[in-house]
Amino acid sequence: MRRERIIFLVVTFWSVLIAGACSRHEAPELSGDENAICFEAGIELIRSDEPSTRALNTATSFTSGAKINIFGRRTGEGRNTRIFYKDDSANPAENHQYVTATYGGGTTWTYSPLSYWYWVNDANYYDFIAVHPETAPAERMIEDGEDIPGYMAVKSLYNIPSNPSEDYDLLMAATRRYGYYADRTSPVNLVFEHMLCAVKVVITNKSESMGLTLTSIGLDNLIQSAYAKMTIDSQNIPEYYWIDSQRTNATLSLFSGSQAISSSGTYSTEFRLLIPGDLADTIDGTMAPEEGDLNYATLLTAYEGKVPHLKVTFTYVDPSTSETVACTPPPVMLKDIQRASYGDDDPISFWEPGIRYTYYIDIRLDGGVVIRVVTTEWDEIEAETPGLLID
Repeated sequence: MRRERIIFLVVTFWSVLIAGACSRHEAPELSGDENAICFEAGIELIRSDEPSTRALNTATSFTSGAKINIFGRRTGEGRNTRIFYKDDSANPAENHQYVTATYGGGTTWTYSPLSYWYWVNDANYYDFIAVHPETAPAERMIEDGEDIPGYMAVKSLYNIPSNPSEDYDLLMAATRRYGYYADRTSPVNLVFEHMLCAVKVVITNKSESMGLTLTSIGLDNLIQSAYAKMTIDSQNIPEYYWIDSQRTNATLSLFSGSQAISSSGTYSTEFRLLIPGDLADTIDGTMAPEEGDLNYATLLTAYEGKVPHLKVTFTYVDPSTSETVACTPPPVMLKDIQRASYGDDDPISFWEPGIRYTYYIDIRLDGGVVIRVVTTEWDEIEAETPGLLID
């Protein structure tokens, strides 16, 4: 079941008419401010969950200078016409399949060249797709110089950066305006969706009297690169997918170093923005074997080594010998983590766009390591895996 996303950005069009700025790609129905496709924007939070400020966009308004890239297309009279198209004949390298709108404060957004509504009959319609931030490498999906068959679609490449400071919250939106709308030149509303998910890990030392030193936290076998694809269907429902995903066996480090955690102490990583996906998928497409297959145990071990894992290492001082002991518990397969504490609910088998996943790891040096995961959208869901014993 599709879930509501974390924030809604409501975008409506408004601008100041610039003489001679009409797009050459479409003839205007009228000439004047009232027929220009223009916009203003605001943000409404459905619920304030206080996530990490870098993990997901929680702003309630745009700041001056904020930018979005807008793609558009008009359908009518048996053809599709691109709008919001920047065509700089003097600088061909600057040609784009979109225009960039810049927020100037208040209700002022500007872009150039302007486009205008052109309605011939009620069967006409316009599609709009927007991407934020404008630095995201977004592009119209084209084959042989034309939009791909079907509905207009836009894709944006996202690579998981090795440096977390380079994370950015990729937002995309799509909507359709039909000619039969009563006020068909009124502001256009865009609902932005989070394309990425966010993950962090919280370590708690549950030992009664022993301290430990955290040395690493990592995630492996993740999707490292993929395209977020956004389109709009005939029912005016935005559709989005991740396509051309590339996984590797590299470990994404959430923490590396030396962090002392005293008895009952806690350490938390920051959120990392990651590409959503099925947590049962492997780096090479290997499918899980079925019981009864020849060499089932061997095939199962190989398969389990290629799915995404959560890994942690730490050290502690053995009180009986005063020696430092290095601990490397077995990696935990993310696909097996259950949804409810001490329950038998289905595991969280995939990461969804717009969801924050917080993995809580409880370490008990006198018993084992217990790992539970909480996924926070608007409703909090708790989950826990069986304990991992430490020798």
